[in-house]
Amino acid sequence: MFSEEQLKLYAAVKAPDSLKAKVMKLENQKQAKVYNFPVKAVSAVAACLAVIIAIGAYFGAGVDVQLAAAPYQTASYQRATAEERVTVKLNAEGGYEISVSQGSFSVDDIQNVSTAQLEGEKEIEWLVPMVGDNILTVKKGLIIRQYRLVFSYETQSLQLEKV
Repeated sequence: MFSEEQLKLYAAVKAPDSLKAKVMKLENQKQAKVYNFPVKAVSAVAACLAVIIAIGAYFGAGVDVQLAAAPYQTASYQRATAEERVTVKLNAEGGYEISVSQGSFSVDDIQNVSTAQLEGEKEIEWLVPMVGDNILTVKKGLIIRQYRLVFSYETQSLQLEKV
């Protein structure tokens, strides 16, 4: 397959002496120290911190939402208006964002909006359409709480239930 001459030429191929000296010099040097990173321990500590932060955020965000007034209306009045006014009392420390899935609300000087930034204890007047899924969302920091407006047949009135 290969001639004798080709085999001799192949056997004569050598690296230069300077390259051989470099390789030998590298071989004699100390190996760098390899640090092992304790992945399991650090992961466990990070998971514990995440749980502590989540629990603190959940219990530290004192948000209270109550239905203050939802007057009972006759069926003929509801068919005529197709919307109902509901007063919701919000009590939260510090600032929070309130939004509604349907309809609009008014609070203080803010009129007919679906989202607003509020602070402290407030009462909003929510103009609610009588059809569809009406959800009130309160966001405070990382906490998001949602409340659905439902009609209770037991009490014959509207109520907010936590979603």
